[in-house]
Amino acid sequence: MYIALLYPVKAGDSIFLVPHRAVYDLQLHDADPVAGISRISGKMVREFANSACQDYTTYVHLEGKIYFGDEFALPMEWKSVDYETRDSRKFHFETNRRIGQGPHESSEGVVERTQDKVVIKMKKPDERSYEVSLANFPVMQLKTIIQHAKSGRHFYQGNLVEDGKIVKVSVIIGEKVASSSSGVEKLANKSYWPLTISYFDDTGNGDGLPTYSVKSLLSEDGVMGDHVIAYEDFSISAKLVHFEHIDYKKDSDKCEH
Repeated sequence: MYIALLYPVKAGDSIFLVPHRAVYDLQLHDADPVAGISRISGKMVREFANSACQDYTTYVHLEGKIYFGDEFALPMEWKSVDYETRDSRKFHFETNRRIGQGPHESSEGVVERTQDKVVIKMKKPDERSYEVSLANFPVMQLKTIIQHAKSGRHFYQGNLVEDGKIVKVSVIIGEKVASSSSGVEKLANKSYWPLTISYFDDTGNGDGLPTYSVKSLLSEDGVMGDHVIAYEDFSISAKLVHFEHIDYKKDSDKCEH
């Protein structure tokens, strides 16, 4: 039976998430022979900013190819922009994805938290509204995980709003390590916690197994180092190859949504 253990971050908690841009090289980490995947290539860019409107902005752009044998390559692309208020009361998400030569699939919505529920108002692919039990937004969850790690807790479970759905999240937090092996000079002095985050969607997967999981290194200020994204029959390695701090003030136009 799933038990949610929520320790929400209070407004006064001193967890600072550094505005930054990180670039990752993507490669095939492992694959079931049945999947027929021979290799994966691509890049992922992740930007995180404390925008001038005092909200959090997260931008992710993934672009690459999945190769089957030596001849056939399937292009893949993912773009997402999330806006989350500092008080964790409102969350706006917009996602565009495409696999192969098919049409782009888009989802967009606004989520609002009240004292005892979450109201989701979808704009794409269809306009609809519904209410669910309380759940975290992505930045709120990130800060909660860091809070757990700083407090010496090694396990966390909760609910997360992801692309307009509520997914269950299980996190295992390892012991803090002194530095990253990413090879990125600017991160040489950062310490990290190793994490394993598993995502469960009971509406589409009733076998008790996660839809996907992420093994990563997470710093105290919210920077994700090298990580592995594992699906049912293959996994992708994301190696951090570039990191830079960004000035959120110049991106104030992103606050208008």
